Amino acid sequence: MAEPRFNADSTETLPKSFNIFWLGQGLSAIGDAMTVVALPLVVLAETGSVTQMGRLTAFARTGALLATAGAGFVVDSWRPRRVMMACDAARWVLLALLPLAALLEFHRLWLLSVVALGAAFAQGIFYVGHVSLVAELVGRARVNLANSRIEGTIALAYVFGPLLAGVLSARFGATSVLGFDSATFLASLLSLYLMTRASVAPSAAPEPTPEAAPSLTRALGLAGLRFIRGQPELLRLTVFVALYQLFTAAMVDLFIFRLKHDLNRGDTATGLTFAFASATAVVAAALTPWLRRRFSFHRIWATAVALQGLALVVACAARSLPPIAGAAALYMASMTTMVICQASLRQELIPQPLLGRVTSSFLVLVSLPMPVGALAATALAARFGAEHVQGGAGAALLATAALASGVWARMPKAAGP
Repeated sequence: MAEPRFNADSTETLPKSFNIFWLGQGLSAIGDAMTVVALPLVVLAETGSVTQMGRLTAFARTGALLATAGAGFVVDSWRPRRVMMACDAARWVLLALLPLAALLEFHRLWLLSVVALGAAFAQGIFYVGHVSLVAELVGRARVNLANSRIEGTIALAYVFGPLLAGVLSARFGATSVLGFDSATFLASLLSLYLMTRASVAPSAAPEPTPEAAPSLTRALGLAGLRFIRGQPELLRLTVFVALYQLFTAAMVDLFIFRLKHDLNRGDTATGLTFAFASATAVVAAALTPWLRRRFSFHRIWATAVALQGLALVVACAARSLPPIAGAAALYMASMTTMVICQASLRQELIPQPLLGRVTSSFLVLVSLPMPVGALAATALAARFGAEHVQGGAGAALLATAALASGVWARMPKAAGP
């Protein structure tokens, strides 16, 4: 298969409707960045157990997996914008339950699990709609530029979000942070409502295909699975991303546990660590379009995974805050570049009428190992220490990068489309 060539110019203008969407997602990302830190802190405060942190993560991953399985059919059957608005409304209500429960002094772990499951379920559907909506708004020639701007904004939100989460959590409690996240979902909902009814860009116009009208027989994503199976490039990527997800499913939990438990750092220091890591991710997002124009997708992907593996090996040996913060920064920067390239490649390869279902199938396949990975990693961390699990995951990522490089190196070089 010919590998798509990205020619987006950083000075290129994107549609107004995309800019409105971009603004809403930036506001929502600030809340998400705060919750990434606050939710594990709530679990740790309630239980004091890294195993419980892993169980909640696995529970949420399972919810996202179930939602994603049918999300492609939903998104391809209805307008992605309307589906995403419903998901934002659900998350707005769900996240508001936790600070309300704290205000009423109602502390129950099951409520936290229900909220995490429901929010993850809505997030799984929202992301599939997000992929389809971006491709529809900007056209295939500009998806790399659009994804870079969105991921860069998200990374920038993660500079301030964790820091703000740490300060608010130390002063008012972690549940107050979740209330702020709830409000940002309302902001995202309003931005989707205010978007003009965007026309499909010429380069993203639906291609005539018998799959253009989804039916109930395809609700389980069979059309998406068939497409992935028939595209060697996408099939190889699916296998390698699934391996990556197995080894990294609980990595945020392990970083937080090491900062809080092993180094005895407070919530503010935890927020600062993630803020610093996210600042490097902003730089990585800005550089990704430039890198993608000069290097093949395969080389960038394998290098990014190898750098993440190296970061986890460094984190394993670290016994103080600076090296762990540096490892987290390298980890998040490499992950940001990898995510942008993966999303852009899928949007380039998949026809618009199938984009929702193929994205759904891809996400289901690569997410299947995540609940197992989260449970296994945190259980092993409780028994042998979080640092040893990070080191083992780092070695596994280095092996995955080497395997991917070897497999893709043996593939025939494809000409441009």
